[in-house]
Amino acid sequence: MKKTFLIVFCLVMASQSGFGQVGLWTKFSLEKELFKKLDFEVTGQYRVNEFGSNEERWIGEAGLIYDLPKGFELEAFYRYVSNIKTNSTKVYHRFHADLKYGKKINSFIKVENRLRYQHQYKDDQEDGLVDDSSYLRNKFGLEFDTQSRFKPAIAADLFYELGGGLDQVRYSAELGYKLNKRNKIEVGFLIDDALKSTQKNQYRIALSYSIKL
Repeated sequence: MKKTFLIVFCLVMASQSGFGQVGLWTKFSLEKELFKKLDFEVTGQYRVNEFGSNEERWIGEAGLIYDLPKGFELEAFYRYVSNIKTNSTKVYHRFHADLKYGKKINSFIKVENRLRYQHQYKDDQEDGLVDDSSYLRNKFGLEFDTQSRFKPAIAADLFYELGGGLDQVRYSAELGYKLNKRNKIEVGFLIDDALKSTQKNQYRIALSYSIKL
């Protein structure tokens, strides 16, 4: 029963969306311990925000993860983004820092919180690097221990644009499966709830594969 509730939740969210604008996000990541409590991670991502569109996004990311006491974790990452359309390519550079916290409140539920600051630059051919956006994000989630290799989770991620206010909430439901000690796959469904009338809600299927070396 614990393993099936996530599937039902995803179907409910999908039915609410009507699949008006569904995309696909894929991710592959490698994580390696450098020193005690300090890991290095690199990821590659391919994203299509809407099936059938002429826009795609390639992402490369690298950063450090430091394990703090009492369930806290600190991360710092750089992201390279190539946003490709039929006749143009736009390049962005993003830096973000995360403070994470996780704690099991009982044998089944783990509470997680991630506070993120991110700043993004646009690589302009004429003006060089130009400020594009700055956000504070707060992600609250619940992870469920099914006493098996399956691990479902749900979360809500709030996007607060500095100087612009709260403009988006990203809801997610994911199911992770641990293949072995070092390999894990995840599948999920995301909803970007746009809070401004000029933006559209977006719906995405998420697939990821991670390896811990």
